[in-house]
Amino acid sequence: MAKYLVIVESPAKVKTIKKFLGANYEVMASNGRKEAKKADKVYLATDPDREGEAISWHLSKALGLEDKKMYRITFNEITKTAVKESLKHARQIDMDLVDAQQARRMVDRMVGYRISPLLWAKV
Repeated sequence: MAKYLVIVESPAKVKTIKKFLGANYEVMASNGRKEAKKADKVYLATDPDREGEAISWHLSKALGLEDKKMYRITFNEITKTAVKESLKHARQIDMDLVDAQQARRMVDRMVGYRISPLLWAKV
């Protein structure tokens, strides 16, 4: 019997999502390093934005996941229907979103940190 691992960002989401999936699925917060090696497939279920995409990418690198067994899923609500539907539409990590997050991070550091004290003084 196949064993699948779903990794989410928040430990608070684990119990709810686990109730929606069958016995073949293990749901863990993003610290599931040992379990990732045992799983036939790993689903990265971080938030559905560029930050979540980047977190999934970083997790895939930290856990040493091969592309063939790693999938990205997203859902906007934690309901049985949304979680099950997301598994039907599993995909690879969108590197355009990862790159967008990295670019935003650099702009924040280059510009935001310099402007922030000025804004705090004025506002």
